[in-house]
Formats: sequence, C-alpha cells, structure tokens
Amino acid sequence: MQRGSPGEARDALGDGRPLSADDRFTIPETVRATLLDDDIVLLDLRAGEYFSLNASGALLWKAIEGGGDLGAALSASEHWPLPPAERHSVVLALIGDLLARGLPVRQEPADPAWAPVGSGVTVRRPTPR
Repeated sequence: MQRGSPGEARDALGDGRPLSADDRFTIPETVRATLLDDDIVLLDLRAGEYFSLNASGALLWKAIEGGGDLGAALSASEHWPLPPAERHSVVLALIGDLLARGLPVRQEPADPAWAPVGSGVTVRRPTPR
C-alpha cells in the first residue's frame, strides 16, 4: 500500500476528523486476513479485492485487528529504524489508506459521560457543572 502524508490519511477518511491515538478500530465481517510468512493478505469479500501487507504493515494490522487503537499501532512501530516523526507519518498514512478502503472501520468515539461497570452494566456519570 502506498504511503502518504498524515493530511492525506485524514482526508481519505472523508469525515474531516483527524486520527487520534485513542481511535479504536473494528474489522468488518466481510474482511478476511491470512498470514503468509511475515506478510498478511487481506480479502475484502464485499468489494472482491485483495491486498497484501508486508511484515511492517502486518505488524500494524495485528495491533488494530482485535479492537486495538492507533496508539497500539504507533507502539508496534517503535522498533522501525526511522525517526519518530517519519514513523508516525508512515503509520498514519497506512492506517488512513486501510480505513479509506473500509478494511478496518473506525469505531465511533464513546460518550465519556457513560462508563462500563463490570458485568455489562453501564452507569451514567454526572456531568460536572
């Protein structure tokens, strides 16, 4: 997949929201991932397309596929031999490209006033005045 600038990653999402380290992702049921050596092949059953991620891309995919967040993807890239700013840009570009293709989808941000409390119970926290 091609690299681009962080601005391109944001614009590719189409919703105008920049990516943040807290953004979480889910993988649609129509996307299948298969590990081949160190690479991952992604099959989008809906679009009838497949994509190949090299070992670095596969590392990022593994970081987000289980409901992981962008922060996990950034952490997974820490060992790459790139300056931090360039590494950050590469991660944003790849995640943005994947999102633009609908391979992962960004989860809607949770309402901070709602918080889960054990056993699936959700409690409404009072809003400070």
